Amino acid sequence: MPELLGAIFAVLVMGFAYVILSFFIEITRSTSFQLMARKIAEGEFNLLPATVVVAIALFALREFFDFYKKRSDKKRNIEAIKLLIADEIEKNHWSLVSMFRILSELKEDFEKEKNTIHYLHIARNGSEHFRSKEDPEDEYSSGQAIPKFHTSMYERLIPDIAALDKKLFLSIHSTYEEIIELTHYRDTMIDYLAGEELSPSPELTKLFLSDFADEKDDYYEHLNKTYRLIKNKKLIAWKLR
Repeated sequence: MPELLGAIFAVLVMGFAYVILSFFIEITRSTSFQLMARKIAEGEFNLLPATVVVAIALFALREFFDFYKKRSDKKRNIEAIKLLIADEIEKNHWSLVSMFRILSELKEDFEKEKNTIHYLHIARNGSEHFRSKEDPEDEYSSGQAIPKFHTSMYERLIPDIAALDKKLFLSIHSTYEEIIELTHYRDTMIDYLAGEELSPSPELTKLFLSDFADEKDDYYEHLNKTYRLIKNKKLIAWKLR
């Protein structure tokens, strides 16, 4: 127990020393401090009068509060960014789950060589939907929506993230590189469902989609890694929009 208390005390002392050191570094970097130092060196200030001592004390106090305010503002900005990015990751989690449900169904049909008809349906609001029929003559079809992946919040906030927190920036940037890749593969799936002329051939595209259906866990881990960094918990939640 004494060792634990000693370790806690040592950490507190080092933390306090770090704050004080950071504070004085900020003071010495300020234009006002440099101007005052120059005037003192040139003999324009007499350090003995009380008015000078009070002026220096007030200056130091102002610099301390400015330093504290900057640190507090930076922390609040980072927390706000984390909330916004976490929200977008939850939306992308739903897009990931939805896309790989479709890919799994396609893979099963391809492997069993079913004659199921797969096609793309565009709703009145412009959203894209996967549809399938076991027989072309069937009146009804089954299927689901194909949500898009989201990057707008990332694109808007990435300059601020890069300026505020390097570690957070690297993690988020890496995750969104994977999301951009997923968007490309989603487009490939959409093209197949729409009956587009696919290169190099429709059969090779079907083979690619079938193989890609097994990659869900890898992409989930990219989302989960950044989500854990932001929210300090596993990515389970998802949002439809």
